[in-house]
Amino acid sequence: VAEGLAQFLGTFHQVGAKKDPAQRVQRLHSKGVITEGTMEAFRRIWGNDRNTFHHLNPDITIDHHALELRAEECVKALLEIESEIFAFNLVDGGKLQPQHPEYWPESDTQPIKVFLRFSDH
Repeated sequence: VAEGLAQFLGTFHQVGAKKDPAQRVQRLHSKGVITEGTMEAFRRIWGNDRNTFHHLNPDITIDHHALELRAEECVKALLEIESEIFAFNLVDGGKLQPQHPEYWPESDTQPIKVFLRFSDH
């Protein structure tokens, strides 16, 4: 999901580095598209084990506790990323007002269908 969001932003903002997500994120930050915190959240997700998981290398951990902690770290980082990219305000009795409407589907006549995840953390 993180790589997909980085690709979306990179394409939208015409940032290169098609085969290097980390470099793409660095360029997005340099252009002011994402904050340093969001750049760091991407990096936390990819971490030092990105290739191990992505390619299902034989040295992948099978320790369930370690996997649970790593998954929690990634989900929290993804929440940080999504919270910045798809930030919104509630206006007029609960209508969504995107802070970055360029990332949301355009519709003047139809409601936008979205899935919202709320967290108390």
